[in-house]
Amino acid sequence: MHPKNLHQGRYNFPELIKTSPALKSFVIINKFGDETINFDDPQSVRALNQAILHHFYGIKHWEIPPHFLCPPIPGRADYIHHIADLFPDKKSLRGLDIGVGANCIYPLIGHKSYGWSFVGSDIESDALKSAAKILKEND
Repeated sequence: MHPKNLHQGRYNFPELIKTSPALKSFVIINKFGDETINFDDPQSVRALNQAILHHFYGIKHWEIPPHFLCPPIPGRADYIHHIADLFPDKKSLRGLDIGVGANCIYPLIGHKSYGWSFVGSDIESDALKSAAKILKEND
C-alpha cells in the first residue's frame, strides 16, 4: 500500500461500525477469531464500502444499483495516491474517469484526498444517473 493510503493493515471494524452502524449486521468472526465480512456477499461488501467512504472520506450517501461493480476502496485509493506522486502541483489536477461507473469511486477519493476535479464518462445511462446522485447527495 502507498504510504499515504489511509487503509493500512486490517479493517478496524469497531471504528467503522461507530461511523456506519449498518455494517455491524455483516461482521462475522472467521476461523482465526478475527472480525471480517463475507467478501463473497455483495451486500456485505457494499456495507463495508459505505462505512469506509463515510469514515475516511466523509461520504455519507453512497448507494449503487445492485447490478453494478462494487470496487474495493483501499486499492482504488492506492491508485489515486500513486497518480498524485506523478504530479508536483497536486491541487490543480483535473481527471478524466473513462467508465466512471455507478460508483464514481475515483472522483470521490481524488476530490476528498487532493481536492481534484473530475470529468466522468460512461456509456451506461443508469451508471451516470447513479454517479450523479452520489455527487448531488454529497456536495
